[in-house]
Amino acid sequence: MKQTQFRLLCAAALACTLAACGDDSNKSDASVDGGNNTNDAGPKAGKDAGPKAGKDAGPKAGKDAGGDKLDAGNKLDASTDDGGATDDGGTAAAMYHVPANGGTFHFTTDSGSKITFLFPASAAGKDITLASVDPKSVSWGNSSFKTAFSEVIELGPSGTTFATPIKVTFADGSLFAFDFSDPAGAPDPLQLSSDGKSLLLKHFSSLAVVPPTALCDSVGGWSDVASSQSCSGATSTLRAFDAKCYKFCYYIHVTCCVDPTKTTNMNDGCATGDANLAITENRYGSNGGQYPYCDVGLPTTSAVSGTLTAAGGAQDITLTGTYFDPTGSVIIQGSIVIPTVWHSATSATGTVPASYLTATGSLTGIAYANTLWNATGTCAASAADCDLANRSSPFLTQTIQ
Repeated sequence: MKQTQFRLLCAAALACTLAACGDDSNKSDASVDGGNNTNDAGPKAGKDAGPKAGKDAGPKAGKDAGGDKLDAGNKLDASTDDGGATDDGGTAAAMYHVPANGGTFHFTTDSGSKITFLFPASAAGKDITLASVDPKSVSWGNSSFKTAFSEVIELGPSGTTFATPIKVTFADGSLFAFDFSDPAGAPDPLQLSSDGKSLLLKHFSSLAVVPPTALCDSVGGWSDVASSQSCSGATSTLRAFDAKCYKFCYYIHVTCCVDPTKTTNMNDGCATGDANLAITENRYGSNGGQYPYCDVGLPTTSAVSGTLTAAGGAQDITLTGTYFDPTGSVIIQGSIVIPTVWHSATSATGTVPASYLTATGSLTGIAYANTLWNATGTCAASAADCDLANRSSPFLTQTIQ
C-alpha cells in the first residue's frame, strides 16, 4: 500500500476500556482460502455451491482454488448494492459505479460488519473500489495500530475528494471515525451529519475497523442523568461519555437522549440515530511526548522578523515555522487574530494593527494558529474557527522601537 494514501479509522461507540484490542475471531474469513478454511467448509461452502456457483465457476473459482488471500467469491458477493455495483468475477475487490443521481453501496467486512455508503449526485460517474489489506503492512504512527484493527479496507481511487460528503453508516450504530492523511501522522475525526444518523466522508482513504476497546486510553465511561431538561418524551434520560483518546490525538465527548426502559445497560452507549446525539472532539498534542505523531500537523514557529516602530501605523511581521495551514492566521497576545498572508507551510506574514503599536516596548504572544478540524470558515474570518488551544508554542516576542 502506498504510504501517501489517506486512511480512515472507524470504531464502535460502546464502552471504551483499557482492555486489549483486536479480535482474532473476526479474521478467519480473511485467511487463505485453500479449500479447507473452517468457515468456507461450513455455511459459506454451501452458498458457493448454490446460486452463486454460477458466478464463482469462472475466474473466481480459479482464485479460490489457488488459495487467494481473500475469499474473492464470498467477498464480492457479500457486497450487495441497490445502485449498480459490479462484480466482474476476476478481482478480490468489490466495485461500484456511482449512478447519475448518486446511489447507495452496501459492504460487508470480513468480520461481518455492515457498512453503507450513500453517494451524492455530485459523485456520479465515479468508479469506486474496496479491497482488504493487512493492517500490519501499514506504517502507522503508533505501532500498536498494527494489531488494533480486525481488518483494513482500502477505498479507491485513493485521494478522491467529494464536494458533497458521502454519508457513511454502520449497522451497529458506530459513532467514531478518523481519517489519516498520513498513516504516520495524526488522524482527523469525521463529523456527524446534521441529522445525527451518519458520518460524513469527504475524501477517500483506507477504512480500518477496530473493536470498541481499542479506542481510548483514559475513559470517564458512560453516565446517565434521569429526566434531563435536555431530553423529552420517552427519551428522557441524558446519556454522556467522556474519554481522553490520547493515541488517537483527541478528547471525545458524546451525549444523546435515550429511553431508560429500553436501554437499561449503560454500556450500550449512544449510537447514530439516537435523539439529540452530539459529538465533540478536541485535538490533543503528543501528551507530553507519549504519542509524538499527534504533534504532526500542528504548527510550530521558530522565528519572527520585521521592524516595528511605535506610532508608525499598521506594520508587518513574518513568521517562519512548520505546518502553517493556508486558512490559519498569525496571532498576537496569545489569542488576537490579525490579517495574514500565507506564503507556504513554513512562512506567513501578519499585519499588526496600529492600535497595538502605540508605544515602545514589546509585542508579545506571537504565534500561528491553524483552523479547527471542523471549522466552517477561516481564522481570519472568525477566531472561533481557530485552533487556539494548539497554536504554536512557545510564544515569540518582537521589540517595538
